[in-house]
Amino acid sequence: MNKIVTKLITVSGKVQGVGFRYFVYNSAIAITNLKGWVKNMPDKTVKIIVSGTEDRVEALISRIRMGNSLSRVENVSILDYYSNENLNNFLII
Repeated sequence: MNKIVTKLITVSGKVQGVGFRYFVYNSAIAITNLKGWVKNMPDKTVKIIVSGTEDRVEALISRIRMGNSLSRVENVSILDYYSNENLNNFLII
């Protein structure tokens, strides 16, 4: 069984105003059993918190690196994330 991991992902490039948050949301829902959220940040990056089994989180990260057809992903920063935040599902914030 895969262990549960939680990651903080920051994505930069052309990722705001191009449907990127919805792409991440729909990808997370399609992969199933992922919890967390995706949010546009004031510095024009997109911040993602995702929690799930290691293989499912990695599958989402692979999709994030590719982006959607309108986005241009330039950098993806991934950190282990520890919080007592209650993640019940996956949301767009």
